[in-house]
Amino acid sequence: MVSHWDLIRTLVRKDLVGRYRGSFLGLFWTVLNPLFTLLLYAVLFGVVLKVKFVSHGTPGNYTVYLLCGMLPWLAVSEAVSRSVDSVVSNVNLVKKVVFPLEILPVNVVASALVSEGFAMIVLIGGILLTMHRLPWTVLLLPLILIPQLLLTTGLCWFLASMGVFVRDLGQAVSLLLMGWMFATPIMYPETMIPARFGWVLKINPLALIVSAYRGIFIEAQVPHWKWLTAWGVFAIVFAFVGHAWFLKTKRGFADVI
Repeated sequence: MVSHWDLIRTLVRKDLVGRYRGSFLGLFWTVLNPLFTLLLYAVLFGVVLKVKFVSHGTPGNYTVYLLCGMLPWLAVSEAVSRSVDSVVSNVNLVKKVVFPLEILPVNVVASALVSEGFAMIVLIGGILLTMHRLPWTVLLLPLILIPQLLLTTGLCWFLASMGVFVRDLGQAVSLLLMGWMFATPIMYPETMIPARFGWVLKINPLALIVSAYRGIFIEAQVPHWKWLTAWGVFAIVFAFVGHAWFLKTKRGFADVI
């Protein structure tokens, strides 16, 4: 992937510019879209349903906790949903033997990362506005972000490959993403999940990511080194398997497309 960095950067720039070409607000939509989603959920869960997050025994600011949970979710869900068609929508590139098709899923992950970067600026602004300080633990973000990107890329490699052979996979992924979102404590605290369903959090990698984000951004908590090690190893293995699967199956792309 390092050898194709310049190509990936070019594709990401082209993707971001092309996505909003002709629109009045342009790249500002990358901030406006998550802000509108945040406002919608904040009103529904924070005002109507009166869901509360608790930080160190005192009620936490719901909007900040919500945005912190939405931050990794938006990046993961955007990349996953777009990866399904990342190969199919580039038929002209599939026919080119010399083009490294494996960077197409990486492109959607990188584009989603840019969107997360814009949303992160909003989050930091919200934290400074409500808490008047930014915990030093924010510096530990790369320890969480790098495995997150590896896990997302591995999943995108797998889905991009399957999307070539199973054309209605996009619809199935949309439904699964909806279920995945509500199974993750993004809009509600983990304490609202009944004890008998606690195993859902343990097998849900996104739940661990959301908890880690809130720990370093809001609660000034250092992630446990055992968790970081296990999380990092799992992400590396998952990315390796996804990449191997993509390389094995891409030989048949041209015949199917």
